[in-house]
Formats: sequence, C-alpha cells, structure tokens
Amino acid sequence: MTSTLPAACEVCPVHNAENLIKLGVDMESWDFVVALAGNPNTGKSTVFNALTGLRQHTGNWPGKTVARAEGGYSFGGNRFILDRYELADQVQAYNEAAAKVSRRCADETGRPILVCGSMGPTGQLLKPLGKLTVEEAEEAYAEQAAALASGGVDYFWVETMSSLDEMAAAMTGAASTRLPFAATMSFDSKGRTMMGTTPEAALEAAKTFDPAPVAFGANCGSNPKQLVEVILKIVQSVSSNDIVIAKGNCGTPRLGAEGISYDGTPEIMADYACLVRDAGAHIIGGCCGTSADHLRAIGETLAARPRGQIPDQAKLVELLGEE
Repeated sequence: MTSTLPAACEVCPVHNAENLIKLGVDMESWDFVVALAGNPNTGKSTVFNALTGLRQHTGNWPGKTVARAEGGYSFGGNRFILDRYELADQVQAYNEAAAKVSRRCADETGRPILVCGSMGPTGQLLKPLGKLTVEEAEEAYAEQAAALASGGVDYFWVETMSSLDEMAAAMTGAASTRLPFAATMSFDSKGRTMMGTTPEAALEAAKTFDPAPVAFGANCGSNPKQLVEVILKIVQSVSSNDIVIAKGNCGTPRLGAEGISYDGTPEIMADYACLVRDAGAHIIGGCCGTSADHLRAIGETLAARPRGQIPDQAKLVELLGEE
C-alpha cells in the first residue's frame, strides 16, 4: 500500500456529534470527523457511531490533524441494502444527504477535518455462490461512491468485508471517483472471514489492488481479543509505510430480552486499544456496541499509557480474557 494519508499515530475516538464538540474542547490536541448516517428505518438523518482521529502527523492534508470516521448508515447505503426498505431508487439522495450532514458538522468545528464515506457489504453472495455478478457489485458501489462524493466526503471507508471479490468491487467503485479509500475485512473466531480468507491473504489482495487502499486492517469480528490476534497476523506482512487499521467490537455480543448487547466495559476497550497499538496498528477504534464512554476511555488511555512490547497470548488473556 502506498499511502496518500499521513503516517498515523495514536487514535482517539468519540461517539457522536455532541461528544465530538465536547471532546474537541477537552482534548484540543485531537481532531475528529463526523460519521455518515441516515437510518432507513426512520428516514431520519442522525450523526452517531465511532469517530476516529489521528494525532501528530506529517503529510499533505491540511492542518495538523487528520481524522476518519466509520459511517453509521451510509454503511448500508448501496442499492441492494436500501432495496430492503423500498429505497433502491434513492441511493443518490440518501448518500448525498448523509455526506452533507457530516460535511456540515465537520466544518462547523472550525478545525481541519476529513470526512469519509462508509461502504459496507451488499448483503448478496457473488457468483458462483450467489446470483450477483462482479460487474453488478462494482456498479452499485460506484453509484454509492459517486453520491457520497457529491455530498462532500474526502475519502471512503470500505469495511466489514468477507469476500475478496466483493472488497475488490467496493474498492473499484470507490476508485472510480478518484478519491482515496481505506478498507477492512471482518474475521471470525477462527481467524478467517466468513468466506475463508486469512488476514495474510486479505492484506496481500489489498496491497496488490490498483490503486491500493491508503490503509488496511480489520473491523468487527468476535471480540477485542480476537481482533488483536488478527492484527498480530497482519503486521507480520506489512511494509514500513503501510497503515494498519484495528476496530474491534465492544466485547462479545449477548442476546437478551432487549435484543443484542455487548459485554465490553470501558476498561476492557481501553486495554484492547493499547494492546492493538502495541501489536502494530495505527488507526484504532471501536465497532459494534461501542459507546461514547468506551471511546473516551480508549482515547484517554492511549494518550496516558506508554507503548509496550508486542503482546503475546498470555498478555491478551490477562487483560481481555479467554474469549
């Protein structure tokens, strides 16, 4: 990966627009970007989810700090997901509006902030396992990317991918705008994606794609410990100028009377963030189940705790448990 993003250091995430402003005041050495959102269930535009900033960089982006966000519901803003809500013909309006919300909120902070457009899976299997062709997937992602670009995003965040073919289709769609993009895949408890891809194979595919993503890594997964284990595998094959992304779920999902919840405490997520930093990740955040309290703990602990040695399995179990 030949990056056009600056070299990344520790990362401090926040949760939503209100906390964006609050943490911007409390922690003036950080900048943040606003997530793209617009819930298809309610039709309302919202601003939420994990927002991540990079601190102390050099590079050709304006200002002293660059930031990225995982999008809220631009994540599912492709025509196939929107079709579930009878909104397949609203891809342009939906994504452009989401991007404009984020662009406006970012610009109102008065600091240089990059806004990214999140692009998640289509929810379809590609041929020969399913009916979706690569060309159809590329067309859908290009449509979404063009809409996000017209709304003012600076780059794209292709995430939660399981299939190398679908990741390539999403990156092709993003690249059609000539804007930069990052990419992450989701790995299960066995260290592979749902389609059987290993972290090493995923990295190789990303690095050989033309143009390559500006950063690559893992998001979601089973739990924080599993995410750290994946990053430990990825960093074994990276080059010195590669930027590695780590964005794990907040603990393990549990199904209860009120639906799915995650059992990770702010302290666990803070430990995870430091472990994954020590493992070699540059962009660090939280995925499913992550709240403002978790993200504040991540940011404060990364800033306060010195960098440690590359963690071994015993250290992971000590801080994050067996799961």
